[in-house]
Amino acid sequence: MTKFTTTHTNLNHVALSDIEVGERFRKEYKDIDLLAQSINKNGLITPIAIGLASKIDFKRETDRPYVLLAGGRRMKAVEFLQWTNVPCRIYDQHLTELDFRSIELAENLDRKEMSFAEEIALKKEINSLQISIHGRKITKAPDAPGWSQADTARLIKESPATLARDLQLADAIEKFPELKLDSCKTKNEAFKLLKSVGKTIHNNIKATEYTQSVGSSDTLFKKLSSAYIIGDCLETMKKMPSNTIQFIEIDPPYAIDLPTIKRDNDCNGYNEISVTEYLGLMKKVFSESYRIMKEGSWLICWFGPDPWFQHIVDLLRECKFTLNTIPGIWSKPNGQTMQPEIYLANSYETFFYARKGNARIQKPGRPNIFHYSPVAPAKKYHPTQRPLTLMQEIYSTFCAPGTVGYIPFLGSGVGLLASHTLQMNMLGNDLNSSYKDGYILQLKEILK
Repeated sequence: MTKFTTTHTNLNHVALSDIEVGERFRKEYKDIDLLAQSINKNGLITPIAIGLASKIDFKRETDRPYVLLAGGRRMKAVEFLQWTNVPCRIYDQHLTELDFRSIELAENLDRKEMSFAEEIALKKEINSLQISIHGRKITKAPDAPGWSQADTARLIKESPATLARDLQLADAIEKFPELKLDSCKTKNEAFKLLKSVGKTIHNNIKATEYTQSVGSSDTLFKKLSSAYIIGDCLETMKKMPSNTIQFIEIDPPYAIDLPTIKRDNDCNGYNEISVTEYLGLMKKVFSESYRIMKEGSWLICWFGPDPWFQHIVDLLRECKFTLNTIPGIWSKPNGQTMQPEIYLANSYETFFYARKGNARIQKPGRPNIFHYSPVAPAKKYHPTQRPLTLMQEIYSTFCAPGTVGYIPFLGSGVGLLASHTLQMNMLGNDLNSSYKDGYILQLKEILK
């Protein structure tokens, strides 16, 4: 892009009729009425840039003394307001057509919109300044003295609900910098993270209060609470004796970039695994599982069919398990897809059921499809939380009461709740302690 040096500029008021707008490459000017309202209230903060027509070398449409260099949208707005004169910065240097077009391009390319964090911080400051000037409004009466958040919403032409949400986020960014909310890509992403953190903190407080109120005297609660182990499953499995476990349910990360796929769900804290590490992890887990399982025991493994179907089959067989390649299926009423124009909505999840030795199903002949509705998003404390009724049906299909089991990737801990209601004895691992808080609160409801 051509660079030029300004030899001299003047700031002056110029009649709109003296400025030739000319042919400009930006054809669409949106929300001119809103810009006009802002200019009418606050004045024209940035003057329009014009050049002397006598020093611009290209074909012109009129013989007006000035040519618009930058500020086409502002020109439209002041015309909308029916101004006759407009503040202008006048450039008196010699400009070629290349210089002229370079200025027009630079005005649009070099301008950087405020980030959402800067925008909401500015709204917060405006609200605070208005309250400091007028005092805080105490009542909602229309003629009440002072200033309220609703007044700020009217001032900046936003709904009170939108402003309240923005100010809440601005406060959180200021008070909790460690959350790095301002580093989120979008405002919605920041709200999502804030909501998740708030829910996590709430669950932690309530779970701690309940644990303290129960105390160590309640042996059942103590047993079920300690069954949720925070830590690496492979480290726990290494300490287990061989041939002791009768049932294992493996629900690992799917290595399918879950936070992107499940856009409407909160995946904060979810430990996804990279594609390059997935098969190595699964081989270690399958190998340890086979070692600690008794003869005649079942293993269930959830997986993402694309692209892992055959890989999981091969690994299970490599680790000496026997299985049918027709999986069990959790069927859901509704599905989801990121590309509905080319893909049908996915409304199911799959698991292989593999056995060590001569295992037998507890419900012979049961169909391999399990029809259950997912947990409502508002009730989830884990992004892949499954319904308790589904897990009860799956477990009772393969296990009798008294079965001793293990869950390497506990997640929500619903598997422990299901096993308790079925009089099974299970424990498991997860890396995220915040999910255990949600489990404790669910356990509280079940123990009632």
